[in-house]
Amino acid sequence: MPDTETAVSNHLLGALPLEELSRLLSQAERRKFELFDVLAEADSHLEHAYFPEDAIISVVRPASGELVEAATVGREGMAGFSVLFGTTFNTSKLTIQHAGEILTVPFASLNAALPELPVLRDLIGRYVLAFVDQVGQGAACNARHSLEQRCAKWMLTARDRVDGESFTLTHAVLAQMLGVHRPGVTLAASKLQKAGLIRYVRGRVTILDHAGLEGASCECYAINREHFDRLLKG
Repeated sequence: MPDTETAVSNHLLGALPLEELSRLLSQAERRKFELFDVLAEADSHLEHAYFPEDAIISVVRPASGELVEAATVGREGMAGFSVLFGTTFNTSKLTIQHAGEILTVPFASLNAALPELPVLRDLIGRYVLAFVDQVGQGAACNARHSLEQRCAKWMLTARDRVDGESFTLTHAVLAQMLGVHRPGVTLAASKLQKAGLIRYVRGRVTILDHAGLEGASCECYAINREHFDRLLKG
């Protein structure tokens, strides 16, 4: 059984040898963040690196006067991987898409410790590749797949990053995730609900048929999972 003082849900940290994990956790703070909390503004300098436990971070960029989600970060990764390249500069706005806990590490402390944390350095490097792959797959997905397919994909992805089959996902967040207006989100979610795949009430999604929802999703969900597993596990 893992020591409660070193038990983590974040996959990057969970893959560390005990010595590296203990050293990192000695500098980390476990914090609870609420929906829409802003971790960093675009074109700013990061003060912390963020390792989600059960929160989900949205990476958003401006487009045509609106903010559109470019990627998400959950327990599989981290926000602030620019530490690997020795810079604190951050080009995207980072907001909380799903409330939960995040292990935060002061950027300066992590940067100073990285030379003596070889496994973490390697894992962050692999995660950068997986993250870039996720963004690229997302661009292809947005160009080719229906709103209903993309909606199912994001619900499955959100489910993988939290505990249980039920989670908060407001229309506003889902619209930003999919880059569409709310009426489109309402229609797509309604189709999935009528098919008996989900229950969506007052901004809370419950997945009723996981296999069916995968069938309604595009192949991008499976591709992203496969690539993350392959890149992060070597």
